[in-house]
Amino acid sequence: MKKTALVTGGSGGIGSEICRVLAEDGWQVAVCYKNGRAAAEALVSELKERGLCAEVFTATLATKTV
Repeated sequence: MKKTALVTGGSGGIGSEICRVLAEDGWQVAVCYKNGRAAAEALVSELKERGLCAEVFTATLATKTV
């Protein structure tokens, strides 16, 4: 069974590189974005073209307190 990594900010700079490294190491990668949909989709397409496992997810993981 493959391990799965949820990479927040996966559509930008450091996050996209983390996604690449994890996918190359055999992880299933959940590329999570808040505002970078096009970049996240492009990254997942790139990884899938290379036979690696990745999917795109959108989420806001921040919590506001009162």
